[in-house]
Amino acid sequence: MPVPVPARADVVSNAVGIALNGGVTLCGAVWLALHFGAVRPPWYALALAVLVALFLADFVSGLLHWAFDTWFSEETPRLRRVVLVVREHHVYPQHIFRYVFRDEAGTVAWPSLAYTIPVIGGLALFGGGATVPGYCAVLVAVLVSGLTMCMLQFHKLGHRKSESPVVRALQNAGLLMGPRHHGRHHSGNHDVKYCLINGWADHVMDAIGFWRGTERLIHALTGAAPRRNDVVWMNDYRNDYYRKLEQHAKDR
Repeated sequence: MPVPVPARADVVSNAVGIALNGGVTLCGAVWLALHFGAVRPPWYALALAVLVALFLADFVSGLLHWAFDTWFSEETPRLRRVVLVVREHHVYPQHIFRYVFRDEAGTVAWPSLAYTIPVIGGLALFGGGATVPGYCAVLVAVLVSGLTMCMLQFHKLGHRKSESPVVRALQNAGLLMGPRHHGRHHSGNHDVKYCLINGWADHVMDAIGFWRGTERLIHALTGAAPRRNDVVWMNDYRNDYYRKLEQHAKDR
C-alpha cells in the first residue's frame, strides 16, 4: 500500500505545529539567556539538567515510537499517513530516507507541546522560574523539545553508517544511537529498543518491562491488542519484501 503524498491539511498542520512548538521553545531559550546572570546556576546543576534532558528526550522518542508501532491503524482518523509510514518502515526500513524534515518535525511537534507549554510557559513566560530548580527545568524542556523535533533525523542514523567522523565518534561514545543498537529493534517482532536518540532509555525501559507492562494495562482497560495492525502488515507485505531482496541478490 503506497504512502500518500501529504495532503494540504497535513502540510498546514505540520507547519503550524513546528511554528507553535518552535516558538515556545525559542522563547524558553531566550529566557534562559536573559536570566542566566540573575540566577547564576552552578555548573553541576547545568550538567545534571543536560543529562536529564538527554535521557528524557530519548524516552519521549521511544514513547512516541512505541505508540505508533503498537497501536492505531491506517483507518485511524487524522493519523492515516503517519501510521502508513510507520507500517511501511517495518517492511522497507530504508524508505525513511524519502521523507523530509518538515513532515517529520511537524508530526512530533504537536505531542511536544504537551510539555513545552506547561514547563516553558508556566515557569519562564509567566514567572516563577527565576530560581536554580526553575531555570534547570526550563533548560530541560528546551533541550527535550529541540531533540524531540529532530528525533526522526536521529532515527536515520540507526539505518545508515554516517560519513561524519564527529557523528561516528558520538555514536561510539554512546551519545547518539547507531545502527548496531537500532538493528535490534528491526529483528523479531519490533518490540524492543524503541528509543531513537541515544538509546539510554532503552536500557532502563526494556529492563523493567515498561513497554510490555503498559501494553497489558491498556489491553486490560480497553481490550485493544498491541501490534495487531503491524502484524497484519508484516504478514501481507513481508513475503514480497523478501522476494525482492532475493531477486536483488541474484541480479548482483
